[in-house]
Amino acid sequence: MLRSTLRAFDGCFFAYLLLVTILTSLYRESIPAAFDILAKNGVVFLVTLLLIRYGEVSSNPVLRFSRFWYLCAGLPILFTELSYIIHVVRPVDLDPLLAALDVYLFGVHPTLWLERFVHPVLTDILQIFYVVYFFLPLPLGFALYFGKEREQDFYAYTTAVAMLFLVSLLGYLAVPAIGPRYTMASLYQVPLEGRWCADELMALLNRLEGLNRDCFPSGHAAMAVLVCLESYKYRRGFFPLYLFLGTGVFLGTVYLRTHYMVDLPAGILVAVFCSMASRPFVRWWERRIRRTS
Repeated sequence: MLRSTLRAFDGCFFAYLLLVTILTSLYRESIPAAFDILAKNGVVFLVTLLLIRYGEVSSNPVLRFSRFWYLCAGLPILFTELSYIIHVVRPVDLDPLLAALDVYLFGVHPTLWLERFVHPVLTDILQIFYVVYFFLPLPLGFALYFGKEREQDFYAYTTAVAMLFLVSLLGYLAVPAIGPRYTMASLYQVPLEGRWCADELMALLNRLEGLNRDCFPSGHAAMAVLVCLESYKYRRGFFPLYLFLGTGVFLGTVYLRTHYMVDLPAGILVAVFCSMASRPFVRWWERRIRRTS
């Protein structure tokens, strides 16, 4: 019964969970919070299995909704663990390489060049866009979930989102980097200070995310492009909104000094790959499930 209710996005989520858990186990002597991470992941695994097993067939709308939307809680939980894991697994940050690529391609450090445009109001606006990233998948997801095409489009879309997190994790492990706001802090002449809310939002994100070494590829750029592609594919009425929000997210990544410019095309490639691969992966997954059930 459980096998028949597993979806493709469940497979991506469990692959992410398994990878993080294996790395934590292998490097547990060097990770101070290893036991807490393993215990937390065990709870996440059990809760997710129960949701999949009983939520799929439940008549309770809350339980059924939780089954299909558990990624909203599960993925952030796993993401926060990266601040403990990546630097232990990959102790050498590759920020110098990314910064050198920026200079090679653009002739300048883009974040330094953008200092001439820094203004408190603009900093507030782009910081808000940067935070909006965390909610980008939701509007389209709700539209597909409550629409008539849920069986087909919602699963493919959710799989694309889950796949994006998994592929991004592989990128962070391959190219760990903390970003120019840390490595180039001594070079900036103009501080990033907001007028109304940017400072508080920056502090909140720093507390929630920690030092994840999650620059390359840019998850913000990847998600912004993915929702644009998926909205154009499934609900074109959402596309203008996502194009507007995505543009703000793109500008914020470099203006706010959280990413090198080369992180953005890497994020675009991740988004294009996940958008193109999600539906074929769903079809392959469902064929395998039917064959083995």
